[in-house]
Amino acid sequence: MRSRGLTLVEVLIALALFGAVAGTGVLLLNRTTQTSAQERRLAQAQERAYKAVTGLDQELTGKSVLAVLPGASATQAALVATGHQGYVVPDRFVSDRFTVLADAAPFSPGSQVFLLNGGGQGMLLTVLSVSQVSAGRWQVQVTGCQGGITLPWTPGTLAYPAEVYVLQVASGGLDLYRNGQALGRVATPQGFGVSFVYRDRFGNEQVSSQYSGMGTPDGFTLAALGLTATGGVQENRTLTGRIPVGSGWVRVREIRACGQASQNSGLATVTVVVDPNAPGGGDLTLSGNNYTVNFTATRTFQDVPAGNIRLEAREVVRNPEQGVTAIWAPSPALWTGRAITFAPISIQVGYSLVPGELVFSVSGSPQDGRATVSAGPYSATLGGGSSQNVSALPGRYTTSASPEVSVSRSGNGVSWTEIYTLRSLSPSPTVAVSSRQTSGVSAAYSGPLPGTLCYDADCRQVAPGAYTAPADQLLNQYTTTRTESCPAGYTGTVTVTEYWRRVKTWSPSAGGLSSRGTLTFVSAVRDELYDVQRSDNCTSSGQPSSSPSPSPTSQEPSSPSSSPTSQEPSSSSSSPTNQEPSSSPSQAQCSPPNCSCYPCWCVCKPPVCCE
Repeated sequence: MRSRGLTLVEVLIALALFGAVAGTGVLLLNRTTQTSAQERRLAQAQERAYKAVTGLDQELTGKSVLAVLPGASATQAALVATGHQGYVVPDRFVSDRFTVLADAAPFSPGSQVFLLNGGGQGMLLTVLSVSQVSAGRWQVQVTGCQGGITLPWTPGTLAYPAEVYVLQVASGGLDLYRNGQALGRVATPQGFGVSFVYRDRFGNEQVSSQYSGMGTPDGFTLAALGLTATGGVQENRTLTGRIPVGSGWVRVREIRACGQASQNSGLATVTVVVDPNAPGGGDLTLSGNNYTVNFTATRTFQDVPAGNIRLEAREVVRNPEQGVTAIWAPSPALWTGRAITFAPISIQVGYSLVPGELVFSVSGSPQDGRATVSAGPYSATLGGGSSQNVSALPGRYTTSASPEVSVSRSGNGVSWTEIYTLRSLSPSPTVAVSSRQTSGVSAAYSGPLPGTLCYDADCRQVAPGAYTAPADQLLNQYTTTRTESCPAGYTGTVTVTEYWRRVKTWSPSAGGLSSRGTLTFVSAVRDELYDVQRSDNCTSSGQPSSSPSPSPTSQEPSSPSSSPTSQEPSSSSSSPTNQEPSSSPSQAQCSPPNCSCYPCWCVCKPPVCCE
């Protein structure tokens, strides 16, 4: 690990504070009395300086300056800042690509990478593409340089994600850039100066206003970048701060930059990486001071005049299929920055398809039914009478929809299923989707499909639902007559008349009929006994003939009930009890009261023995 030194942020804050207050601060320290007005001015100056450099803190968080690019001078310097993690490069370089070991993609197209071998030689390049070749191995393609990657590969070579910060002295302050884009200015009354601090292995230092590279022939290595700020007229004092270069064992002794132009030429190097690109190429223009070039794909420009530059990327329209308009939009559409001769710039632009919109809708089926409508990879599952908007890329897609919609119902203690079938799908068989346009896919259903309802063999098609059996039906009525012997001790006959009715009934009492299903009610006919009458002509065989015998009752049969009973007819009348006749039975001995009594026998409806 490197020794603790001042960071870039700390140096800039210190220099800004010094430049803002140097004209009054030193004078105040030498005086024994200070006015409140001077104190307020000091506080205000400190606050302004703090606000000026606050944004730089986030820029350099977690980064270290590993190298200074060639071309640095007393008025400008380009710093290569990287994170603390480098990825191992296990294999020798190919001309424009190398391999790294990483769990995930370590770089992105358009970013910059700093290769550093075991001998302290480094090279700054721009990443064009990254692809995985196997588990944990990634191939990185970089922008082409004359002669390819000229850095020698050694065991222990590492690749660092890098960013280039440029410090450039300007009138009234120090301008700070990152990859060609301005981050802000730290203002001082008389500006900044840049110096270079070299140190050998014994700790001896040499400070120079001339940049001699990352190392000198006599064994000195660049250890820090010095920044100076000069105070005002009243107190002409100078404050110097240092930005450490390198950290711990990471020592860069030589650095190269791919495509770096000569500082004296007044030309800068700009690499524009177009990834992903539109089919057939994009539509881009790079312009600067009396400089304009149109191009369509990734390209490195080494003839860009130093100064303000502008990259404009425009939409391109493609018609891969008839009726389909595909628009490819760039991001960013406009990039502005400053080209600097000694610091190559990398700009990344990506084209993407502008989507259209698909509206899926369903009709003719119930809201609680679910139908899926699709167009290629896009789909929506909807209830009847509803719609859904889905973003879709331009293209022509095959349309489809659920052939049926099934809904379960229940009521009156039964359940059934309703089925709705697809009647039409529009458009079919395909739908065209264009960028920024809306297309619709509609599925119409009909139904519900009927089921078969049967009453015995009488069947017909009806809508699904809950059904109940018909009411019982009275078919006819009839009577039967038979004679029986009188009880023991009596002579004559007893005439028994039975009253019957024939009824048609159905089962089950209720059922649910589903679409394409069958519900059958089955009928049955049964005879029901609803009344019995007895008429007797019995005389006692032990009584004088002059003794009158009780007369049998004569009663009309009762009318049939409106609701037939479920009682089966009796096979025979009740048998008389085997009982000795009483001498004189009385009417009170019979039960119920509508009986005619004889010795130990009652003629009743129905027959009941005397009590």
